Amino acid sequence: MAVFMDLLIFGALLMIAFNMKALGERMNHANKEQLDERAYERLKAEIKEELKSEREH
Repeated sequence: MAVFMDLLIFGALLMIAFNMKALGERMNHANKEQLDERAYERLKAEIKEELKSEREH
């Protein structure tokens, strides 16, 4: 009976570990998307600034 309980606890810990790993990967992917979006916005702003300076000259 104790062995069964140990296996049950071990299985639960494994499930928690895999869920944490999957959550970490998902959050990492979301962070990359946010960084890409920020870089895109920054690039757009730089292009607008360049166009303004071109028009002024």
